[in-house]
Amino acid sequence: MLPASLGWPVRNKEQAVELLTGVLKKIPSLHVTPIEWVESEDTVAAQYTITGTQADGSPYQSEYMGIYSFKDGKLVYMKEFVDSMYLSKLHSEE
Repeated sequence: MLPASLGWPVRNKEQAVELLTGVLKKIPSLHVTPIEWVESEDTVAAQYTITGTQADGSPYQSEYMGIYSFKDGKLVYMKEFVDSMYLSKLHSEE
């Protein structure tokens, strides 16, 4: 996840699945709303928001920008840019 200023590590497939599984536990009612996207034959760049209610009942709303590449119908590359101020604040409250 970017920006690099967050200091979060690059993750392999297994680590990314583990992270996303944890996110779904923290935000069980997660909703993705696409705002804008550009696509080519095998790559999509998308701006979107993620909203939901966290497991503790508090609201979650953050903006994202992602680049996703596919091969044979499977995701093979993913890079996400996050709302670093919002996520830093959220993680400091944990």
